[in-house]
Amino acid sequence: MKEFEELTKKIEVLSELKLLKNKTKRAFSSVVRNRGEMTEEFENISNELFRVSEEFNTSIELVEKMIRLDCKKVV
Repeated sequence: MKEFEELTKKIEVLSELKLLKNKTKRAFSSVVRNRGEMTEEFENISNELFRVSEEFNTSIELVEKMIRLDCKKVV
């Protein structure tokens, strides 16, 4: 039962990561659309949003792997 609870928590974390990634992606897209008025500060924000988005991708992949391994244990 404890393994199932841990698996459920990991799935919840995965859902949150995906939600945050999507919000970051939308923010990045918004910044890119406004490139006509791109200042150095805007460029820095754009680069940071892209970096964070890539970190979310890595985190999501790791959590998905952990969930797959846990599923094998629970089954």
